[in-house]
Amino acid sequence: MLKKVQAALLAATAVAGIAVSAAPAQASDCKVAGLPVICEFTVAGWKFDDGVRQEFAISTDTAMYTRWTDGNGNWGGWQSMGGSWTGPAHLGKYQPDSRALDVSARGTDGEMWHNQRSIGGSWSGWWK
Repeated sequence: MLKKVQAALLAATAVAGIAVSAAPAQASDCKVAGLPVICEFTVAGWKFDDGVRQEFAISTDTAMYTRWTDGNGNWGGWQSMGGSWTGPAHLGKYQPDSRALDVSARGTDGEMWHNQRSIGGSWSGWWK
């Protein structure tokens, strides 16, 4: 009987550990350019060949946000890209041109989701 109780306690501890590790740590006092972000997740940045810069951050509401510079280097406001993320944004090219950008993040379902920016600047929408 004692072994069954120990096994049940071990299983409950393991499940509790998974549930805690899946939830992002949130700190309401971290802000990047006015956006409340999850401190443990870094802000990802990208510089296009034309000099425009773009940043991606996970806010405390767990949605991804982005902002970018205009032709003079001035930052615009944050725009929501939606979703519910358990980790930081990852960036990479999916074509040789730097304007073809792939943004990915781990969703609450544990899967990696992607949103791709075309050379023309439109976004694909989230897919896995």
